[in-house]
Amino acid sequence: MNIGFIGTGLLGYPMAERLLKSHHHLIAWNRTIEKAVPLKEQGGRIAESPTQIYKSDVEVIVFMLTDFLAITEVLSSCESLKGKIVFQMGTIAPDENIQVQKKVEELGGSFLEAPVLGSKNEAREGKLNVMVGGNKDLFERYSAVLSVWGNVKYIGGVGKASTLKLAFNQIIAGIMTTFSVSVGIVEKSDIPLDLFVSILRGSALHAQTFDKKLEKMTSKDFSNPNFPVKHLLKDVNLIKEETNKLGIDSRSVSAVQDILQDSVRQGLGELDYSALFLEILNNNLKK
Repeated sequence: MNIGFIGTGLLGYPMAERLLKSHHHLIAWNRTIEKAVPLKEQGGRIAESPTQIYKSDVEVIVFMLTDFLAITEVLSSCESLKGKIVFQMGTIAPDENIQVQKKVEELGGSFLEAPVLGSKNEAREGKLNVMVGGNKDLFERYSAVLSVWGNVKYIGGVGKASTLKLAFNQIIAGIMTTFSVSVGIVEKSDIPLDLFVSILRGSALHAQTFDKKLEKMTSKDFSNPNFPVKHLLKDVNLIKEETNKLGIDSRSVSAVQDILQDSVRQGLGELDYSALFLEILNNNLKK
């Protein structure tokens, strides 16, 4: 299938690469074009602008962009999407996805939201969890393409999949924060960390995320992020808005939001989201 891909960043690049390895024909664009260029060596084409993709012979256009504003900007140059379908795969608010759907349909196109759970390693291996919202017939028609990236599940109408993605990202933010506090307690109390970890792994409290992030936390090296602090903060801001709309107590979300905001202020925004551990560990230095 001929597929256009807009946004080949941290997660978008391995997702685009996965399409090529699955023998799809790809044309890709990224605001920082250098991030897309290596796809050319693997048989992909590089577009000079989003407009070039809109005017090409692609059937599917994937948006894997940072936020609603970025999506709005790339759609502003589009004159027609007749005969094409957009997979909006970035994490934005449910209401924002509904707005994108409306714009795409006004331009003559079809729309599915398809946020993913997982990071760049899962994207490379085709092991993402893909949550799809939109017309059920469209989902069934394009589920084979979506399954290139991993396990695909239909959630409901547009807005339902993005709501579910925010629910999962709330767990990511919360569990990393609570784990960081516990590791901080152990570390500053001179209790051997390996003792703490061995007991944790043998208990019902253990989560795979702990093992994935522990090395970064012990080495204090948060480079080469799977998901940066600034992006988690963006998502937590969306989560806070959604909990307020739903009338859910958001005090715990606000606490995590404050930690992430302080982390960004301390220059940690580009690092892996587990770097919030540094903010928690060094909080006393600012008092």
